[in-house]
Amino acid sequence: MQKHQCLIYQYVNQNKKDHVWSFMINGEIVNIPISGTFQSNQTSALAIAAIEGLGITMLPKSMLQEPIKQKKLFPILQKFLPPAKPLNMICAADRQQPPKLKTFIEFVLNAIS
Repeated sequence: MQKHQCLIYQYVNQNKKDHVWSFMINGEIVNIPISGTFQSNQTSALAIAAIEGLGITMLPKSMLQEPIKQKKLFPILQKFLPPAKPLNMICAADRQQPPKLKTFIEFVLNAIS
């Protein structure tokens, strides 16, 4: 990755985590240092930069489905996915949940199981 022009998601706190991509390889998390001159805290800017050929980026597949379908982008490193990120949902337990919230929680729980 150090030889490629990586399009970097710039976190607000600008720490060293910005310049590392993590992958699951053989069941273990492996952190790979990356480098690149283009950085943004907006994923849409990174997607546009990738489409314009400015480098490679790591973004959610759902965000890039259309450019991939149109052959404007090509997935690479598909065997090495990033580790799953935790998802937290918080709601008051003592209140009655609206039907929309119940449906959403059920949808999320079914999607991750």
